[in-house]
Amino acid sequence: GIDCIALGSIAAVTIQGVNMTHKAGFDGIFVGPTLTNATILIGGPDADDANTIRGVSDGIDTSTLSGGTFVVQGNDLIFSDGDAIDVNGQIISGASVEFVANTEISGGANGLSFGAILGGAVSVSGNASITAGLNDAIDFGGVIGLSSTVSVTNNGDLIGLDGGIDVFDLTSGTFTVADNTLIQGQTQDGIEFGGFIFGTAQVSVHDNADIQGAMFGIEFGEEILGSATVSIDRNGTAMQSGANYDGTAQVNLADFVPVGRIQNGLAFSDITGNAAVTVSRNIVSGNASGINFGLVGTTQASRIHNNFVLNNVGNGLTFPSNITSSVEVFQNFIAGNGGDGIQVGAAAAIGSGALVVHENFIPGSGFAQGNGGFGFSQLGTGTPDIAYNWWGTSTPAGIATALNGVAAPFISLFEGVDTNVPGDSAPTGLNPFAFQNRLSGDLTFSGTALDDILEMTATASDTGELTLTTDGITGPTIPFANMNSLTFNGGNGNDQLIINHPSGGLFAPSGGTSYNGEGADTDSDTLTLNGGMASDVEYVFANSNDGSINLDGATTITYTGLEPIASSIAATDVTLSYGGADETISVVSAGGGQTMADSTMGESLRFNNPTGSLTVDGGGGVDTFAIAPRSFPIFV
Repeated sequence: GIDCIALGSIAAVTIQGVNMTHKAGFDGIFVGPTLTNATILIGGPDADDANTIRGVSDGIDTSTLSGGTFVVQGNDLIFSDGDAIDVNGQIISGASVEFVANTEISGGANGLSFGAILGGAVSVSGNASITAGLNDAIDFGGVIGLSSTVSVTNNGDLIGLDGGIDVFDLTSGTFTVADNTLIQGQTQDGIEFGGFIFGTAQVSVHDNADIQGAMFGIEFGEEILGSATVSIDRNGTAMQSGANYDGTAQVNLADFVPVGRIQNGLAFSDITGNAAVTVSRNIVSGNASGINFGLVGTTQASRIHNNFVLNNVGNGLTFPSNITSSVEVFQNFIAGNGGDGIQVGAAAAIGSGALVVHENFIPGSGFAQGNGGFGFSQLGTGTPDIAYNWWGTSTPAGIATALNGVAAPFISLFEGVDTNVPGDSAPTGLNPFAFQNRLSGDLTFSGTALDDILEMTATASDTGELTLTTDGITGPTIPFANMNSLTFNGGNGNDQLIINHPSGGLFAPSGGTSYNGEGADTDSDTLTLNGGMASDVEYVFANSNDGSINLDGATTITYTGLEPIASSIAATDVTLSYGGADETISVVSAGGGQTMADSTMGESLRFNNPTGSLTVDGGGGVDTFAIAPRSFPIFV
């Protein structure tokens, strides 16, 4: 056939339907030295377009690509003792490079190898197999910057003796690894970001079925800084388990078998500047640590939520260094077989409110069979915010039991990961567990510095279920029964308490409900009362932000630091009781069968029109009333 084609710098070339082998130590195809606005197509969309290309140095070798397009598509085999495909020059000036739907790309050194990508676009998509006999399946060895776009998506096997995907510095642009079947590093990492990630770079690794590494599944070896963002989301496919657990028997961690996961964990170096990291809805198994963070000192919140983390030897989640900015650990299943569920290292200092650990299931020693450590172990200094977690048979030392469950929740195991197909019926992400054990008694919930929503849905006066959402992250639905009282401290942020009353009745714990909006005066903390039925409802206004609501004399809602209140309770008679100051009180129609009441010294209130009457009690002081005619009697 054709031993070698030396293309040089020419404008347009198409190579289709050939079988070429170079046996003299050179490339199967060489493209160079520099191509400017050229159009190169090797292969094509049709079966007859496919090539078989074998080289000794490289299968396909290119130099600098400036503008234009370079497409390698639909080929049967691209093979070399060196790199199967080596783009060793720069990809610049808007050049578009695509490796699409090839059956096999196999290199003795690297499968695909890239130099610097500065202002170009690279897509590696739909290839069945990319392998490397010595180094990496895909090696991005140069700087990626100048708003370049790089994507590695929808491929089959990406397997290298060293690593699956290896990435150098990222300074700007987007880098996406998504929807691949297997990414495997046989002696190093599945995916290694070996350089710095800084500037405005955006990294997203999501919806990959299986990421395997001998060292780490995913490793960020250098600092993430500047305004860079990193998202690791929905990697892994499903968990296999023989049974659910009702909280009375030990969880045998050997029962949990990942079909696909981030094998051998996820490791970060330092996160500083304005960088933000999110790790969500992944299945992670590890050796030294399931997830390991370095120093965290950034102006943005880093989030770890809805992951299943099962470690084989060490800790489930480790913070060995200082945390001076917000790290949120929400709604995860975290277990460390030989170590702790979560460990804060001896050298780590936790800043005030910097580490928030809420609503996780962390089986510590004595609950999970084969789980050797504590649910939470703090060897360093500082006071993390730890609340609403479930630990198994014993709460770790130093953690308030009032805000932390001890008995294990019911685990309704593992719906898997969203297939990300529009219109599918798959779950939106990993659903680690549902709770069966009911909360009861006097319950207190404290919000964060972010926006918190506590939603109570009552089925009877003291029974129902609740959900706490923080900064858009919705927690699991937790049942409650025999509730005596409820207290919600909103913290900073724009917080909401939503009470959904039972049909024909009221959520009415005998000890009442207290809602403290807290936060700055500029925060907008709201109270919403939905549905229910009462004979007499009295709204008492102490001032423009504080007051109480009396419901049929059965229960009282006391509030501080709120702005608007909205109620759709179906009441026979409503009373508005104001204080002793001079004030102007207005009562007007709000439309839709509701009335709006406001005062210069009271909270703004929207409520359902009473079926009986409305009484407006101005209290002491010299008051001015502005009352529009309504369809019901109003007594002043």
